[in-house]
Amino acid sequence: MPKRELSAAQDRGAEGGWAAEERGADSSGVGAPQHATAEEWDEWLALYASRDEVAGAYAVLLGEFPVEWVGWRELNEAILRRWSPAGLRYIKEKAWKIPA
Repeated sequence: MPKRELSAAQDRGAEGGWAAEERGADSSGVGAPQHATAEEWDEWLALYASRDEVAGAYAVLLGEFPVEWVGWRELNEAILRRWSPAGLRYIKEKAWKIPA
């Protein structure tokens, strides 16, 4: 599956104070931790100002990780903590519409 490209707004979260090598971050450029605690996922989501920005990063992760990736559950739970079930649905639907 081809990698998805990030816009400048989506890429701003890549720095975010996390050292990729310290957190086991992915190579997609969004700085998402591969193995993270709930608190770390909350911190990662805080790097993005809107659901639209999170959807862009989520789209990148869709191209990076298989459906079996254990991080999906934790990421979705973090999104639910920040927004709501409707927010999670919005983010996922928008992410799947972003071309690979």
